[in-house]
Amino acid sequence: MRLTNDDVLLLHAYLDGELDVTTSLSMESKIREDATLQHMAREVTNLKSALSRLHTERDVSEAFMSRMEGKLGIERRWRPPQWALLAASLMIVVGASVSLTSIAVLQREPLSSSAQLLDGHLRALMSSNQTDVSSSYRHTVKPWFNGRITQAPRVADLTGQGFELLGARIDVIASTPVPTLVYRRRQHIISLSEILLDDTKKSDIQERSEHGYNIVTWTEGPRSFVAISDLNSTELVSFARSVRDSS
Repeated sequence: MRLTNDDVLLLHAYLDGELDVTTSLSMESKIREDATLQHMAREVTNLKSALSRLHTERDVSEAFMSRMEGKLGIERRWRPPQWALLAASLMIVVGASVSLTSIAVLQREPLSSSAQLLDGHLRALMSSNQTDVSSSYRHTVKPWFNGRITQAPRVADLTGQGFELLGARIDVIASTPVPTLVYRRRQHIISLSEILLDDTKKSDIQERSEHGYNIVTWTEGPRSFVAISDLNSTELVSFARSVRDSS
């Protein structure tokens, strides 16, 4: 696939964690499905790491800065940080197609929406209580969100399928509060987050793992679901299907 300028800009914004929840999820899906975007994301991340290492090793002189401005054909409107000039030098060497401005945004490791939700799951596991409201009764859990967030999440009673509802909490991704239901399968805790989308779409259940935890995602209409657990992937997919079929 040939990338457009918008694709490149969105990729950099995504890697820097600057997108809203909906756009971030859409970009995650696009990267998974597009080999060119996957390759570019890896290259940009590796470039950022290389620049970080170079920055700790040497400084850049004023003369070097002037030479780089001439080669790049840019006019200095402000004094850039020293490591940004190293970025320009490395860009010429590797023939990168991104600009100095695009490189300069890579100042910290990004967190995708699923990574932020995984962080929330881990924080909950480390706390004495995984929920803000504790109840196995869905008609207690669902009203708890009223007045706390603007959406009413689906709360499924899956006791018959072997998944016990423990309660719920509110996670935050990209500065947006997200409802998260908490279930248990034997000794395994499952966090199920529901995110409202701007448009209506449907996607099949997809599974992957990060840092030893299984993550299952799917989309139904304007709602995107993310289930996270150390439960084996087969049972977590079964959980996702049970949630989906409960609608």
